[in-house]
Amino acid sequence: MGVLQEPDLVAPIGRDLAVDESAFDQMFRAYFDPLRWFVYRYVRSWEEAEDVVHDLFSRLWERRAELDAVGDVATYLYTAARNRALMHLRHRSVEERWRNRQQNEGPPVPLEGPVSPMGPERELLSAEIQAAVQRAVDALAPRQKDVILRRWRGESYESIAAALDISVSTVSVHMTRALEHLRRALAAFR
Repeated sequence: MGVLQEPDLVAPIGRDLAVDESAFDQMFRAYFDPLRWFVYRYVRSWEEAEDVVHDLFSRLWERRAELDAVGDVATYLYTAARNRALMHLRHRSVEERWRNRQQNEGPPVPLEGPVSPMGPERELLSAEIQAAVQRAVDALAPRQKDVILRRWRGESYESIAAALDISVSTVSVHMTRALEHLRRALAAFR
C-alpha cells in the first residue's frame, strides 16, 4: 500500500457535528483509514485497530453535542485514537493475565458433593438476564437490531454496510444507538 496522506479537513468538532450529520460522515470517511493505520502500530491487529477506531467515532458521535469546537481535528482525533489504543492494550493485558491464571489454577474444587457450577440463585439470575437481553434486543428498531446481531456474529462494519447497502458511518450510528438502548434496558443488571 502507498503512503497515506493526511486528510485535508478543517471542519471543527462540536457544534457543527451536532447538527450536521454529513460533516460527521465526511470526517469519518477522511480519517478512518489513517487512524486505523495509526492504531495498528499500537495493537498489531487489523481487526482490533478497526474496532478501536469505530469505538472512537461511536463515542465521538454520542458526545458530539457536548464537545466544544476543536481547532485542529487531526490532533484531537490522533490523540483520542492513541489514548483508546493504550486503553485497549491495558484491557488486553488484564484479560491475558486472567486467562493465564485460570489455566494455571484449573477448575474450582467443590467443597461438598455434586453442586451445580452456578448454584440455583445464579442460574435463576442468568435466566433472568438472558430473558431481559432478548426483550431489549426485540425492542430495538429493525435496522439497529439487524446491525447489532450481525456484529455479534462477528461481521465487520464494512461487511454489514455492504450487506445492508448503507455507509459504514451509518452502521456505526446504528450500533451506537442500539448499544445505548441495551445499556438503558439492562441497567438493573449492572
